[in-house]
Amino acid sequence: MAVLLGDPAYYQRFGFEPAATFGIVYPPVGRDNPHFQVRRLRAYDESCRGTFRYCWEQPEF
Repeated sequence: MAVLLGDPAYYQRFGFEPAATFGIVYPPVGRDNPHFQVRRLRAYDESCRGTFRYCWEQPEF
């Protein structure tokens, strides 16, 4: 799965869909922000859900 923040009108042509549809959220932009998107790849696993965090962000404990 690939994720990005971007314009849905542009990225949908590459197969990106709103991440909330798949149960994936990025809290800094909000749960239903259409600009946070995912593209399912061949090895997509439906159990991959939850909160997304970029590698440079510190975990919240």
